[in-house]
Amino acid sequence: MLDGPEEDDAELVEDPADDDFWQAICDGLQPTTLVCEQWAHGVRGYRWWRVAAPADVAAVRHEVRPRSLVRFVFQPDLGFSEDMLEESFTAFRTPLEPGELEYREYPFGTDTLEEVRDADFTLALIERDLDDRQAVVPDADGVIRACWER
Repeated sequence: MLDGPEEDDAELVEDPADDDFWQAICDGLQPTTLVCEQWAHGVRGYRWWRVAAPADVAAVRHEVRPRSLVRFVFQPDLGFSEDMLEESFTAFRTPLEPGELEYREYPFGTDTLEEVRDADFTLALIERDLDDRQAVVPDADGVIRACWER
């Protein structure tokens, strides 16, 4: 989230997490569909869910907080690769059941993939593999009052 003045060349996320956004997730559901919320308030953090049915999507929609950034990805490659040594990624524990997921962020990559596996994380998503499908959760009155950089 941008805390200071906006830079002129920064591309901002202006799409609302509205009915159309959530319907797009429902319409595209795949065996593995992940949804990520990046919090707007408090300690900067994330929550991840696997959604497998429209009811799962509705539950996530109810959980996300106003002003958060929400992103989703269909059928991501969750295998380990050497790229993860130098790139930002998120590791997940299995089983990857529908609902909120256990995960660990590796914002600067890792020295060894064994470090990740030793912590019982067996799946991983490289940050750059997250699709550009993202939106900002509006406040209760439907107005977006947060700026996120794309």
